[in-house]
Amino acid sequence: EVERLLRDAIELRMRADVPVGAFLSGGVDSSTVVAIMQDVGPRPVRTFTVGLEDPEFDEGPYAREVARRLGTEHTELHVGADEALALVPQLTSVFDEPFADSSQIPSLLISELARRSVTVSLAGDGGDELFGGYARHRTLLETYHRYGMVLSVLGLPRRAFVGGRSPAGMVRRGRRCSRWSPALLGFAPAEAFLRTISKWNKPEEIVLGGSEPVTTITQCETWPYLRNLAEQMMYLDAAVYLTDTLLVKLDRSSMAVSLEARVPFLDHRLAEFVWSLPMDYRMTSRGDKRTLRRVLNRYLPERLFERPKMGFSIPLAKWLRGPLRDWAEELLSERRLRHDGIFHPARVRRRWKLHLEGRVDYRNALWIVLMVQGWLDQR
Repeated sequence: EVERLLRDAIELRMRADVPVGAFLSGGVDSSTVVAIMQDVGPRPVRTFTVGLEDPEFDEGPYAREVARRLGTEHTELHVGADEALALVPQLTSVFDEPFADSSQIPSLLISELARRSVTVSLAGDGGDELFGGYARHRTLLETYHRYGMVLSVLGLPRRAFVGGRSPAGMVRRGRRCSRWSPALLGFAPAEAFLRTISKWNKPEEIVLGGSEPVTTITQCETWPYLRNLAEQMMYLDAAVYLTDTLLVKLDRSSMAVSLEARVPFLDHRLAEFVWSLPMDYRMTSRGDKRTLRRVLNRYLPERLFERPKMGFSIPLAKWLRGPLRDWAEELLSERRLRHDGIFHPARVRRRWKLHLEGRVDYRNALWIVLMVQGWLDQR
């Protein structure tokens, strides 16, 4: 049924009176979209990949092998730090706000590449939120499984922790949120999830006069009752991360070059059906996207997609210590930070120093500050 709904969603989004292609990373989501496009379409699909010179972050070989096996018309662009550096000054104007997901760079590059050949491109966004594709989803399942085993050894009921009533559904009591067990990090639900996704855990420590804003995540009393905590986090990712980050990134990157991006995984019929499935059909503590992988296996051998998730990442940590260092140093200088008056200079400078020394990887936390500082230059 997942395959039937996905095929229909993809066929619907292939309808156009202009050339249609697809982004291909070689991962499960994009490979599934391309495999079905190739199967239902009358001609070879035009696929596009941005590869990086750093082999640790280069998905080019995986995408190339998938494209070869499926028989697509594949185009690949290899970029290095110099190309990224040339793109950085454009980011704040493209996104029109301080947008700080560093995968915005390859997203913009692949959109530019695709637009040279097509006007519409399909993307695999949404698959992670539907099928539990993030490591934090599996971590929650593993945590509750292990904690449930401890409860069993102690002769205590484990139903509330690993099955039956959802721990996330139990956190709402009136208008307040109770705490998880200390064995489960010891944080309130909202705080635990914030710590999972945040790069600066306490905004007031880095933003002068700042405080955590009220959002869907911080108001755990408004969360819906779901079957288990992992599913609760998948819901929050769909409601917040997908909508406020991933789709914003995709839309602005593509529209900046007049490319229309379409996302078949977000077809409402497919999403509704997947959310009706038991968790074991979506993911387990041993792996993610269980049903989706079975669908893809009908088109491709497992060896082509069974690999660790890479994401749309760049070697940002290295680039900040290398070719992007001078640009970053100017924006993160104490003089500049004091003049702009938004961030706490000493705390930013400390993280920048530790990052340059290679002692701690603060690339994501620093990228947030850099995007704000760069945006101020465009005002």
